[in-house]
Amino acid sequence: MLVVACRRVPLQPLGCASGILGPNVRQHAGHAARGRQGQERMVDIVLWLLDKLVKWLGLDERIPAYFDGLKKPRGGSRAGGLSARHRERINGLLGHLAVLHGPYVEEPALRILPRHPLGAGARELADRRREQLRNVAPNDPHALVVNAVMWADDPPSFHLRPIDYAELCALRALPEDGHPPRVLSANALVVCAETRSILLHRRAETSATYPSCLHTIGGGYWPPGIDGREGDGQHIRHTAVREVYEETRAAILIKDATPKVILEELSTGFVQVAFLGCAIDAEGRRHIQHNAEGSVVWLGFDELEERLVHDPDWVPTAKAAVLAWLAMAAPAAGKSPRFGKKRPEELFEAVMGRAAAPVEHA
Repeated sequence: MLVVACRRVPLQPLGCASGILGPNVRQHAGHAARGRQGQERMVDIVLWLLDKLVKWLGLDERIPAYFDGLKKPRGGSRAGGLSARHRERINGLLGHLAVLHGPYVEEPALRILPRHPLGAGARELADRRREQLRNVAPNDPHALVVNAVMWADDPPSFHLRPIDYAELCALRALPEDGHPPRVLSANALVVCAETRSILLHRRAETSATYPSCLHTIGGGYWPPGIDGREGDGQHIRHTAVREVYEETRAAILIKDATPKVILEELSTGFVQVAFLGCAIDAEGRRHIQHNAEGSVVWLGFDELEERLVHDPDWVPTAKAAVLAWLAMAAPAAGKSPRFGKKRPEELFEAVMGRAAAPVEHA
């Protein structure tokens, strides 16, 4: 057996210059700190190069959740490719008609409150409206946004009071604060990469807001519990999926990674959660139908620039949603999509340089 005898040496405080280990430890700690800083810089450089490579190869469309995680900066989150500058420019185009918020990683958090109370005058109007709707049109449930929303939060939170359509009509006729009631809704920008087109909806001439105008497909959130209906539950994406199916018979899937923005339509009061880039294939496209609320419109990628620039009949929030989708590199449009000869970001710049402000039709 080999026995090694060692002399016990008392350890001195690291800060003591006369200690046996002090200077060596301090020198080693300095080298370690510099090494960590160099490693962090190298990681940042590698992630930046990966980001550029991913976009060049078009891989960010195929594995968005993974690369969205890589692109999150320290101390915060970033959704999609819509920058603050993009948002400012889109809002400048919208003017007084609407406001774009986001993008968001998470869906809004929904808090359902008791049913909205009406004053005597509004109750009387609502009762008359229900009689008019009886056996003519459905009196669908809706939800009013009643809190001051913190738009910088991700997710933002909506406090909701359920009402029915007759009550909503009464509140629009007798606004409580001089502004139209804020109504939560959701819509989806549906994209078919195989046919290089996006799905829009031309609203019916009888629509209460923006008749005969182009819009993304969607509608009002159905809060649970009204008239025993289950409604759309606690997830606003259920509203978008339901509305797309009701209006077109197309079944779409909205994933967690689907980019989300929120648009306030100031003249109508609608607060729209927009899901940008919901994929549908050519087979699903063949089953799409029109309905009484409007007609289906497919816009090809190559005609999109001229329609965005020259058509005066866009619902402002629909144009804003398409522009935000382009600024995000057109999710669900396929690998390296082209619009004419332009990349999505190039088309965004071209349209923003030429587009006239939306016209108010509501």
